[in-house]
Amino acid sequence: MSFEFKRIETVAQGLRRIAVQQVDLILADVKGRRRISRDQKVHEARKRLKRLRSLFRLTRESAKPKLWRKVDAGLRDAGRALSGVRDAKVGIEAFDLLLKNLKSPCPAETFQPIRDRLLAQHRRSLQSQSGEGLDEVGRLLQAVKHSLKIIPIHGDDFSSLRRGLKRNYRQGRQAFTVARHDREAAALHEWRKRVKDLRHHAELLKPIWPAVLERFEGKAHELANCLGEDHDLFVLRQFLLTEAASLSVPTDLETLLESIDDRRRELQKQSMHLGERVYSEKPRDFLERMENYWNAWKVGQAHDPSSMGAD
Repeated sequence: MSFEFKRIETVAQGLRRIAVQQVDLILADVKGRRRISRDQKVHEARKRLKRLRSLFRLTRESAKPKLWRKVDAGLRDAGRALSGVRDAKVGIEAFDLLLKNLKSPCPAETFQPIRDRLLAQHRRSLQSQSGEGLDEVGRLLQAVKHSLKIIPIHGDDFSSLRRGLKRNYRQGRQAFTVARHDREAAALHEWRKRVKDLRHHAELLKPIWPAVLERFEGKAHELANCLGEDHDLFVLRQFLLTEAASLSVPTDLETLLESIDDRRRELQKQSMHLGERVYSEKPRDFLERMENYWNAWKVGQAHDPSSMGAD
């Protein structure tokens, strides 16, 4: 099931189709129709929920604000219900990757008490996210699906996307400017959220010029991953500072903290470089380019990179 608009649909038709399909995919996982682990269920569900919320940020002018807020609230609550398990799993993954890339490798048992504490935190999250918890997520999503099928959605052409696309690109560019001058975790995390929205919007629009939008989506995805790893390391660092005092961890903890700081500097440098590429255009120019692509796609015109500005 593709997360993209189709030429033969209006924007309203595509919006409803994509949203219902994504909800169905999440429901299939939380109801256990696929043989995957609880962690995988949660991870896939959260990814699709973020896609859906990005879709609604792009197209929120297509329905009455009160109706969209109700749908978005259901998606938000479902995501929050799943966040504890995923956050705990990410902490383990970030810690393992950090140990693997230490410049001065230590024996595996050196930091085992820390990993054991992270594993215990993950187990508690899994226990709290019982079958009843997944059932509640399922109920929230069934209500969202019902709303999506009955609420009036309008929008025939690019005009339905214009405000949302420009708004998100502008917000992402502004967040980039803030993050570039303020490397605080909160600023970087806020920028990451807007980058992820932009990446999902590129996914939705990919058919209008696949070669260009696939490359753009890839760069936005790479940027979101860099910012995501940076945030995971920040959270891990806070965990180490608060939890290590209660654990029998040797003085090598300082080595771990220094490694986190070094890696975050690398990631932030890479993020700034990618940000310059992803947000190279002014919002008005970016919007005009996307609208040109859309209009040419809708009438079936051949694309000419030399005349339309592929980069």
